Amino acid sequence: MYCPALHYQSENYPADWHGRVPKRVRICKAERSDIPIPPVLEAKLGTQYEVYVNSHGAVAAILPEMQLLGLLPDEFEIVEWHTGTEFACSFQVDSESVKPTQEVLRATAR
Repeated sequence: MYCPALHYQSENYPADWHGRVPKRVRICKAERSDIPIPPVLEAKLGTQYEVYVNSHGAVAAILPEMQLLGLLPDEFEIVEWHTGTEFACSFQVDSESVKPTQEVLRATAR
């Protein structure tokens, strides 16, 4: 899944993360979606989830059905960070010009 924080971090990005991007979190407080329309999304206490992080540092658990459930800072603890090699591998290069391909440029523009 595309993770905007790997490519750009706004001035509102959490300073105490020192530019790092969470990859996996553990749920510290059971969380359910606020919208009571089925399906009701739920992150179970103590369970680890990979996360989507936007450029402002907002975190959402990636649930088994690839649904996103937004989390507040007191609802999770970070157990794994993305590494620099993952960031480097997230770009494909055009063999002739060594520039990001059009597909990568479109994805980063979102």
